[in-house]
Amino acid sequence: MNPIQPEHYNKGEIDLYESAYRTRPFNETRAILEFVAERYMKRDKINRLEDLDKAIYTLQRLREYEEKAHE
Repeated sequence: MNPIQPEHYNKGEIDLYESAYRTRPFNETRAILEFVAERYMKRDKINRLEDLDKAIYTLQRLREYEEKAHE
């Protein structure tokens, strides 16, 4: 199991981030991913490093979408 990209985040062939990107205006997708990253950074869980990795992954995905938006 991959804690950064768990299987339950996927519906069919795309994950939740891609679904948001494809179905919402970009400003909403941006807000969703920013909120998710912030949530991971502020959680007080046992495995703080894993939460930081999740936040970093989310921000990397946001960066990819930002790059697409500026093409």
